[in-house]
Amino acid sequence: MTVKKNRQLDIAKLKNLPVMPEENQRILMAINDEEISLEELSDILMTSPILMTRLIGLANSAYFGYSGKVTDLRVAVVNVLGLKLVKSLSLSILVGLTFNSASCKRFDSQRFWRDALLTAICAQTLVKSTKFKSLDANTAYTSGMVLHIGVLAVVFLYPEEVAELFELAEQDALELDQLMMGKAIDQYELGGYLLERWKLPALYSDVVEEYRLDKVDYADADLHALLKVASLLRRVVRDDQQSLSAEENAILNLLPITEGQFFLIKEKLAEKMDDLNVLVQTMSGGK
Repeated sequence: MTVKKNRQLDIAKLKNLPVMPEENQRILMAINDEEISLEELSDILMTSPILMTRLIGLANSAYFGYSGKVTDLRVAVVNVLGLKLVKSLSLSILVGLTFNSASCKRFDSQRFWRDALLTAICAQTLVKSTKFKSLDANTAYTSGMVLHIGVLAVVFLYPEEVAELFELAEQDALELDQLMMGKAIDQYELGGYLLERWKLPALYSDVVEEYRLDKVDYADADLHALLKVASLLRRVVRDDQQSLSAEENAILNLLPITEGQFFLIKEKLAEKMDDLNVLVQTMSGGK
C-alpha cells in the first residue's frame, strides 16, 4: 500500500475523534448561524466558562485598544470584538480545545496560534490597505485564521513523525509546509475536511483545500490570491525580512500592491507584535 493511500485512510480516523461536549456543539451551531444576533450569541457563549474567560481576556488585551475594563462577555462582544470576529475567535478556541497536542513534544501551541492570528491580521489589513472591493475584511480574517487549522489534525494523527519535521524546520529554517508535503502529509486537505465536517460555510473549506495550488479557477480566486500574499506578509513580519526574492515578488504581484506599500504595512504590523504575543497567550490559555 502506498504512503498516499495510507494518508487517505488516516483521514478516516478523524471521524473517530471524541465527540465535542454538547455545550461546544451548541456553540458551533451558533457560530455557523448567519442569522444569530450578538445578544443570542453572547448567551450561548456564556455556557462555556473557558470560552467566556478567554474572550473577555482578548477584549481586555492592548491589541484591541479598548479604554475601559471589560468584565462582561456582552460588553466584549458588542463593544470591543464584534459579531464576526467573536465567531472567528470562538471557532479557533473550540478547535484548540478539541485537539490534544500533548503527544507531539515539538509542537509549539503558542507559535501555531501566533502564526494563525498573524495570518488573519495580515489578510484583513491587506484588504483594507488595497481596497480590494471584491473581498470582505472579516471574511479575509477568518480565512487567514483557519488556513493552517489542518496542522492540528496532522499533529493529532502523526505526533512522532511530525515532531521530527518541527525539529528540522527549526534547525534548517525550512517551511513546515514543504517538509509535510515531502512526507505526503497534506495539512490543507485535512483542514478543509475539518471545516466541512464542522459545517462551516463552503467558502472556507474550499480556500483551505485549494491553497496548495498556485492558481485556482473559481469564484473565490481573489481570496486565494489574498491568502498567498497574507502568508508571505506573515513570514516577512515574523522573520523581519527587509527585501523580497524574485519568487516572493511573483507572489506579491497577485495583488494590486507595490513593494513599497507592502513593506509599509509590514512595519506597522511589526510595531504591534508585542501586543499580538499577549493576545496569543490569552487565546491559547497560556499553553
